Amino acid sequence: MRADAPHPEALIAVDGGGTGCRLVLWRKGIPATAESGPANLSSDFEGALRSIRAGLSTLSAHTGCNLGEVPAYLALAGAITPDLCRRAEAALPLNRVRVEEDRRAAVRGALGTEAGGVLHAGTGSFVAVQDPRGNFRTAGGHGHVLGDDASAYSIARAALSASLEAADGTGPATDLTETLLFRFDGAAGVIAFATEAGPDEIARLASAVTDAIDDPVARRIITDGAAYFARILPALGWTDDLPLCLTGGVGPAFSTVLPHPLRTALRPALGTPLDGALALAADFARELPA
Repeated sequence: MRADAPHPEALIAVDGGGTGCRLVLWRKGIPATAESGPANLSSDFEGALRSIRAGLSTLSAHTGCNLGEVPAYLALAGAITPDLCRRAEAALPLNRVRVEEDRRAAVRGALGTEAGGVLHAGTGSFVAVQDPRGNFRTAGGHGHVLGDDASAYSIARAALSASLEAADGTGPATDLTETLLFRFDGAAGVIAFATEAGPDEIARLASAVTDAIDDPVARRIITDGAAYFARILPALGWTDDLPLCLTGGVGPAFSTVLPHPLRTALRPALGTPLDGALALAADFARELPA
């Protein structure tokens, strides 16, 4: 667990996304971690709260610590308005808590306070560029209905569509499309799955695409995502003298197909979004009255 600033005696950090929630209690320099279910405030507010409460209960049970007064920072997917954040804060069993959308923690985890760019591709996606003062601009991250290009959801959806085109004879039949058609027992099964499944369930199919990068359909889908990132990043102020980090579960899949200037700027993220949430928890705790 990385941290870029000294911590108060105890902190809670949460990284909640569409497919799962990770929590850490940092106490006297020792981390205790827990995992729970999806935590997207916009798509399932009550479900997100249940996941967070379950994770907090696990931390409390494992450590014997009363978490109510521990400063807590929660970076949550779908926390798109201040009102939604305040509602979540009021509903949680924490008295000193800040809820924010998850992009800030992902950027802080990847870059610390340094200038650079982040291409994040998890269940959802976004692009961010941070300046030397730690301020950042973002694009994307608007959810699976109107955005999240190059996300795990977008990748999986494109693969399912390609399998239907293969079944119709209007698109290439490849190992990937045949695998998906077999998995869902034909085109009708693909349609039924996509109709009934939630975004997080669909997003889990992205690994079938990223694991088959040499398949022509898979490579086209990943290359299309890379082209989206390459178009958006410079519009936010990124230049090729700045480092660039790929984050999120499917982020690394783009490392070989990004255009040359972006590919040569790639460097490993300094830490994870949970690390970023922990650093932001420390910032939050220092703002609180003694």
